Amino acid sequence: CSLVHAAAKNNDTRRLENLFERMSEANVEATRPMYNAFISTFARRGDRDGAEKWLKQMLNTGTAADVASYSAVIHACAKAGDLHHAEGWVCKMQELGIDPNVVTYNSV
Repeated sequence: CSLVHAAAKNNDTRRLENLFERMSEANVEATRPMYNAFISTFARRGDRDGAEKWLKQMLNTGTAADVASYSAVIHACAKAGDLHHAEGWVCKMQELGIDPNVVTYNSV
């Protein structure tokens, strides 16, 4: 987990993806904090597609997303100038019973 957080802190998306691949090969499951680190790293870069990809990957593995997961994707959408997508994710999280917080709204 510390390797993931170090790569995330350095905004090294390529290293994160390599780490995830190695984890998968070793049958190590990513945790919610790890997925959130992936999503947030792509969000800081304004990479909406990358952030959404990791949120979807997270959900596909059965790992529950939280307000931080969705807020990071919403931040990525807003940073990319795609407010329509950002609003869609706010609606999606509310549909799932996850209440947006101040971080969520500040992202938009």
